Amino acid sequence: GKGGATYTEYVVNAEGKEEQIDYVGTFEQTDETTEFGAYVFVFTANDGTKTFKYLQLTASSKAYIAMYNANYNGEYESATGFLTLDGYGYWAKYVDSGNEYEGIYTIVAENVVELLTNADGTFYFDLKEGRMFTARGQEYGAYLALNNQALLDEVFELDGYGNLTVYVLEKGDDGESVRKDIDTAGTYVTVDFCSCAASFCSRRDAWGAARAWSPCWRTVIFRIFARPVPRRGARCLSVNVTSATPPCVIAFVSRV
Repeated sequence: GKGGATYTEYVVNAEGKEEQIDYVGTFEQTDETTEFGAYVFVFTANDGTKTFKYLQLTASSKAYIAMYNANYNGEYESATGFLTLDGYGYWAKYVDSGNEYEGIYTIVAENVVELLTNADGTFYFDLKEGRMFTARGQEYGAYLALNNQALLDEVFELDGYGNLTVYVLEKGDDGESVRKDIDTAGTYVTVDFCSCAASFCSRRDAWGAARAWSPCWRTVIFRIFARPVPRRGARCLSVNVTSATPPCVIAFVSRV
């Protein structure tokens, strides 16, 4: 509380061993604030070898810092809205066609942002050149399915842009799970629940998942129970697998 601080880093040295480096210095609150009103602090080492901006955060009675990342900050634009990152891996706002969503964000991979909101679920964004971005569909994720309460082997991986991969996990010679792709060039489309309900969806069960039937194929009913949960009501998913597996109908996925 007197302005003195020690910042510790753990690095791997040339010998491959972890090494602790302590920077003794001072910190101060500045007049600068983020786009969302949080005050910015600055740490400066006494020998001048380390300085950085950060936010002070508290969670469960513990103190944390969120360091500034110059590679992910400010405003990004899409065809229908804007994404604003505070630069500290903490708070973000997403505006899409006039609707606003705010929450905590994380950089989960290079140029991939995950935004977690309290009431509207989780969003994923891909950052592009020229401070542009695209939003992955809310269906993005890897799905498992049940047939008559029995877990099926296939995993359906939706990339949020209409591309589908189907794979299974098999045990290798060492006993570890090995991914085996069944189809890496599948496609899918999503439509509003109200549009497809009359044709395919009979009802929603206690899980909140859509049950489906198909007039075209002898269909087995699946229920999706893995993440993500649709943000606004049910969504119907029509899947076209390019391998020998017959086309699947409805959201949640069905097959012969």
